[in-house]
Amino acid sequence: MKYRAEIDGLRALAILPVLFHHSGLHLLPGGFAGVDVFFVISGYLITTILLKEISEGKFSLSSFYERRARRILPAMAFMIVVSSFLSFFFLDPASMKMLGYSIVAVSTFMANIFFFLKLDYFNPSAELNPMLHMWSLAVEEQFYLFFPFILLLLTRFKKHIFLALSVIFIISLLSMFLTSNQSVNFYLIHTRAWELLAGSICSVLITKNTLSAINESLKGWLSILAILLLIISYSTYSYEYAFPGWFTILPVISTALIILFASENNIVGKMLSSKILVFIGLISYSLYLWHQPIFAFAKLMTLESLTNELIAFSMLIVFLLSLLSYQYVEKPFRRKSNKSTKTVLTLSVFSLLVMSVMGLLLSLYPKFGGFSKAEITQSKPSIGLNKLCNFKSDFQILDECKTSENPETIVWGDSYAMHLVKGLSKNNELIQATKSACSPNVSLSTFPNFKSYDLNWSKSCFKFNNDVINEIENNSQIKTVILSSAFEQWFKYDYFDGARVLNNDFDTYLISFKQTLSRLSLTGKRIFVVSPPPNNGKNIGQCLLRKHYSLVSYSNFIDNNCTFQRNEFSQYYSKILYFLKDVESYPNVKLIDLSKSMCTKSGCVTFEQNSLYLDTGHLNDFGSEYVGKIINPIIN
Repeated sequence: MKYRAEIDGLRALAILPVLFHHSGLHLLPGGFAGVDVFFVISGYLITTILLKEISEGKFSLSSFYERRARRILPAMAFMIVVSSFLSFFFLDPASMKMLGYSIVAVSTFMANIFFFLKLDYFNPSAELNPMLHMWSLAVEEQFYLFFPFILLLLTRFKKHIFLALSVIFIISLLSMFLTSNQSVNFYLIHTRAWELLAGSICSVLITKNTLSAINESLKGWLSILAILLLIISYSTYSYEYAFPGWFTILPVISTALIILFASENNIVGKMLSSKILVFIGLISYSLYLWHQPIFAFAKLMTLESLTNELIAFSMLIVFLLSLLSYQYVEKPFRRKSNKSTKTVLTLSVFSLLVMSVMGLLLSLYPKFGGFSKAEITQSKPSIGLNKLCNFKSDFQILDECKTSENPETIVWGDSYAMHLVKGLSKNNELIQATKSACSPNVSLSTFPNFKSYDLNWSKSCFKFNNDVINEIENNSQIKTVILSSAFEQWFKYDYFDGARVLNNDFDTYLISFKQTLSRLSLTGKRIFVVSPPPNNGKNIGQCLLRKHYSLVSYSNFIDNNCTFQRNEFSQYYSKILYFLKDVESYPNVKLIDLSKSMCTKSGCVTFEQNSLYLDTGHLNDFGSEYVGKIINPIIN
């Protein structure tokens, strides 16, 4: 296979936007699409190698997997070992447990499936997991596992290989558009395979010399167009677009055009072949491996967005570790040694087993590390009565979501209602009617339009809330209704009104929420609206954990014992407090403002024997019980 320097240069254009995006620099809002560029490149290179070996009669499945193992495993193992060591200085027990499980998933090539199952609204630590980025490597590994067999089969029908790959490409692409769950589209192989197959189709076209009739001038212009499209895809992305989705086609097409038409004969090929871009491309794998753990540790250390200085320092560390990894791990192991293929594969399997065991030990660390139940509990979300009570679909009164046969109280709202349940259940017989991110509102639901929070989710939220209020209106046993929400989502996202999507508008939300309160007040039942716990926009829970475990920190908030003044909360939540002040103008409706009880002149309470907060605003079980002692005397 002829070496193409421009492909290494293209790798640089893939990795740099990813680094910028994950560092917190907002220069390129679509920088994460660099991963999609990598997918296309991988598909092209793998297919090219396989087609050449098959045509020459030199293909060996064991040799193919040996090369993949040499290429991927040593640098990955090095990153995992170092990250695991650093985690003892940066991660609390719950985060350490999550890291351990994710290492097991990485070692079994199932990281994408693991994060698909675990990375949800109520797992704030997952976003700061040092292994989060390994989902994309798992997608590639799964592709490598099956694709050689498919290609071997297709090469028996040489004339139709392009057509066959195109059909598989279309099936995968359609599966992405036909899947309503954005998390499925984001993480799983069947909705991502089309991106790798785009590279495979490019390989077939080049191998067969199909494009030879296109003159060099046109190739040059097409490659310039491709670069422009790639820049557009990086710089113009908005969360209004589902990703992956229609927008994903842009970076994929751009990459395919560059692979097909950039060469040493045109300006794009020469630009991509520059020494600096080629060098960055050569170390791009190590850069990708190291950027997430370093940025995750830096963000954990500061509890907020990284300053430009810290971004620059973190970038320097990422590049230094990547250089070391490339020079002393990647390159030596990629060289063909005198060890047999069988030996290499055996050692590879053994190393994966060792990493899995190491991951399991890390996941057990909270248990054998001498941590008390209280210490572990303060790192866990307060989900209420049962995880089933975070309703994924239609509302119904489940046995698991009520404390007695005929409860007189119902708790309704999003995760901010959910975290009240444990404390309220101490003195009340209640029903839990909660759905994460779904604020109690019968005429509107939010339309976040990212990951799994798509239009189908908005429809389910809308129906859920209407099911709940119908239950309240028709169930004579229910005497008391407790509503709570973060309310924050209403100022960030568009709305769904049951028929169409509306642009975000504060007044629209105010009118809508007042309609809900009005309808509730007509029932004659007692209605309590509970405000979010006071917060200042910083991760209070993580701050308290870092303070408690003496973890590496660099934050004035930590130095200030994770406390803040009520005016900080008032400033941060000014819009929410604005509309909450009118709540009590409705008959039978009373506002419970937690800040009045949790904040004094000296500051707001965040710690009472144990940490009360899970993250920025969610309470843990201790916090739930603390707040329960405030609310219960008011409602009883």
